[in-house]
Amino acid sequence: MTLDRWLKEQGKSQSDVARALGTTRQTVQYWCAGTSRPSLYFALSLAALTGGRVSAESWLTQQEWLAVQGLKAQGCQP
Repeated sequence: MTLDRWLKEQGKSQSDVARALGTTRQTVQYWCAGTSRPSLYFALSLAALTGGRVSAESWLTQQEWLAVQGLKAQGCQP
């Protein structure tokens, strides 16, 4: 699911997400528009905030995805 769709389904605003994550509304707007992507920290935070409905993996580069898979293989839950 996309972040934009989740926001609509939950009746939340980009400002709500920005406040919850400690970033700006403009940054969240860029993520929704696909202009930029969140860092690994924010991708994982978005997944946690949305209960996994917006997956962290959908935002990650291949290198970040491999790093997360390595952590999971070691028993860590990022």
